[in-house]
Formats: sequence, C-alpha cells, structure tokens
Amino acid sequence: MQAESEVAALNRRIQLLEEDLERSEERLATATAKLAEASQAADESERYVVDIILVCVWVSFTVLYKPNLGTDYFDAY
Repeated sequence: MQAESEVAALNRRIQLLEEDLERSEERLATATAKLAEASQAADESERYVVDIILVCVWVSFTVLYKPNLGTDYFDAY
C-alpha cells in the first residue's frame, strides 16, 4: 500500500512538473515574440534616426554652402 501511494505521489509530481514546463514554454514563446517585436521597432527607430541625421546634414550643408539652393528647394514644396 505504501509503495502504491509513493508511486501515485511521484506520478502527481511528474504531472505537476509537466504542467509547469508547459507554462514555462508558453511564457518563453510570449517573451520571444515580444523581444522580436521590440527588436524590429528598435531597428525601425534606428533607421529613422539615421534618416533625420542625413536630412540635418543636408540642410546644414545647403544653408552654409549654397544658401540660395536651400531656399529655392524649400520654396518648391
């Protein structure tokens, strides 16, 4: 009788561990998806920053070295 109760307890423990593993795998999948989404957003933000820097450099160059070109360009829009 004692052996049967020990086996039942071990089976219950195995079942609990399997359930815990399932929950952990689900949390890992969720975290991985969120990380991928955040990584993609960071990449997009970085591209925007580079674009803004390039525009600022172009505007600075235009204003400093070709003042008339700068106003003509912006007046065209």
